[in-house]
Amino acid sequence: MIILGPPSQLSPIEVARQAGRQFIRTTGKYLIAGSLCCWLSILALVPVLGDFYLAVVPPSQYAATIVDHYLAWILQQILLGAGVLLVTLGVARLARWFLPTRGRIFTNLGVIAGLVAAISWVIIFCMLIFFPIESLMPDTNHWLLQLQSYCWFCATLFSLLSILLIGIAFLRVNAPVAVGASTILLSLVLLVILNLGVIFSPIFIYTIPLIIGAYLLTPRAIRDKAY
Repeated sequence: MIILGPPSQLSPIEVARQAGRQFIRTTGKYLIAGSLCCWLSILALVPVLGDFYLAVVPPSQYAATIVDHYLAWILQQILLGAGVLLVTLGVARLARWFLPTRGRIFTNLGVIAGLVAAISWVIIFCMLIFFPIESLMPDTNHWLLQLQSYCWFCATLFSLLSILLIGIAFLRVNAPVAVGASTILLSLVLLVILNLGVIFSPIFIYTIPLIIGAYLLTPRAIRDKAY
């Protein structure tokens, strides 16, 4: 007679490994979902709103477009806000993932920069929802226009600094060089463009977290935990 013993249970080490793999997958999904929200908010609504974030639109077109398609305008800002918050949450989770590694200092600084950027973006989106004309029309000379300009610069600058620091952290651990190098290179290119005074769409910034999120879903990231 064969006596069956109790079902085998996973060791604490294996349980921790499985929890780590799930944590990595979820972090990657946050980054990808946030990036896709930003892309969707711009590209899906361009036929309705015009390319406000992709090109310079004559100020005379702002008021008419916003009044005629105000709900679409609100939806765009909400999607952008959701995307920014998801990416920020993903960066915070990424910092926790890097805690036992040499890259933890850079990811912690990246989280701080990401929070400053997220707060700036949220202020911008709230102004664009509740005071769209005052925030966009150059000829109004409204204080909200000046505040929006400062917030836009801070949001763009600190978003890129956050991503740049994450890229440096990847170079400090056992991750593919291409991941860290491409993140740093793209961030530096956009920082140079920003320094030249060129305003560009948020989707260019949030393409980089999409790359990082895709890497976190790869077997290597899940297997090695990058360190």
